[in-house]
Amino acid sequence: MSVDTILKYGKIILPYVRTGLAMQQEEAFKLLVDSINRIQQLSGRAIVPITNDTCPIGDLPDFDSANGLELTCELAEHLAVEIPLDENVLVSEVGNKSLTVGEVVVRLCALANKSED
Repeated sequence: MSVDTILKYGKIILPYVRTGLAMQQEEAFKLLVDSINRIQQLSGRAIVPITNDTCPIGDLPDFDSANGLELTCELAEHLAVEIPLDENVLVSEVGNKSLTVGEVVVRLCALANKSED
């Protein structure tokens, strides 16, 4: 079992645990958007609507590659997967292209489902 997302009720944090089912794109999208919005809110930035076509690095107010690394660490923890510390899930593997939310969702599903094998 792995922790997928954290549901917050007041100051109590409850893990949401999958029971052996493959991570679905809808689940990954929600986790990604919730995590991005949390980072934006904690940084005092505006929260804007996010779609599959949104490119977090570039489309979101003041969201940069450093936030991408923070997001990568947070997602690795929630998904209970190992992602190298220097890898940013928001940037292509060759490191020269910012990914859209839809592309990141596919990547997260692959990572989460790989860890369940």
